[in-house]
Formats: sequence, structure tokens, C-alpha cells
Amino acid sequence: MSVLPIITFPNMLLKKQSQPVVGPNPKIRRFVQDMIETMSAANGIGLAAVQVAKPERILVVDVGKMRGEAHESHPLCLINPEIVSARGKVLFEEGCLSCPQLHIEIERAEAITMKAIDEHGEPIELDANGLLAIALQHELDHLNGILLVDRLSRLKRDSYKRTLLKLDV
Repeated sequence: MSVLPIITFPNMLLKKQSQPVVGPNPKIRRFVQDMIETMSAANGIGLAAVQVAKPERILVVDVGKMRGEAHESHPLCLINPEIVSARGKVLFEEGCLSCPQLHIEIERAEAITMKAIDEHGEPIELDANGLLAIALQHELDHLNGILLVDRLSRLKRDSYKRTLLKLDV
């Protein structure tokens, strides 16, 4: 396993619509393990394949540490995920590994049902709420080419770009 470089805004690959995965194989399973290691090394709770320069519909999440489960790690891999239902609304301040130093409040569905396949090709139907639902929606946005910065007004987005230039990120 290895830690992969995470690409950041304004890299235009992040705006690319990720392509469906035809079928899991040993190469995909190794890549998923690299994604999990990369997410953990960056202290993230989610990572989409496009964030490591592979525009395929793969995401990993692990919200255990954010929930205070310091020793509990239960990474979840979803391939070709799609939301089949969404319920309620919640506001949550989100950050992103690909948008350094940006934290904004976003309205998301409070609970979702998502279907996908896992890294072994087994179908998954997952009911998620709270932080897990938010993380899944955030990573699904990445697979669809949507970034946190896209949710800012043009003025705030331009200000964020200038901030990144000053920080040389």
C-alpha cells in the first residue's frame, strides 16, 4: 500500500465527471487500499478517486474518528455509488482535502439510501444518516465534478483563489 498525492483546486481534473468502474479486480482492490491509506494519512473522513487523479466512480469513507471512536476504523468503499433516496435537511460545516483551508456550511440531506458495489463486486444498499450521510454526499459530489468552492459566490471563490496563491498551496 502507498499514500497517493491528493490533487487540489484549481486542478481542472477535479471538475471532470468520473467514469463508472466496469468491475472490481485485484488492481482496483489495491487502489482502494491505497485510497484508504491516503485518506487516513491526510486525516480525512472521505476520499474520491478523482482526488488522487483517477476519475473513476470510487469513493472511500471512514467517519469513526470524527464520531469520537478514536480506535475504531471501519473504512467503507463504494464503487459506482448512487443515491436512491434522500430525507430531511441539515446544515453542516464541511472542509475538503482538495480545497485546503476552505470550510463552508452546506445544506445536505440528513439521511440517504445509497446503492453501490464494494471492492469485491458485491452489491451494497446502505442507509446512512448524520455525518456518514454528509460524507457520502460530499464524496459523491466529487465524482460528479462538484467542489466545495463551486458552492461559493464568484466573489468569495475569487478571494479563495487569491488566498491559495498567497499560501502557495
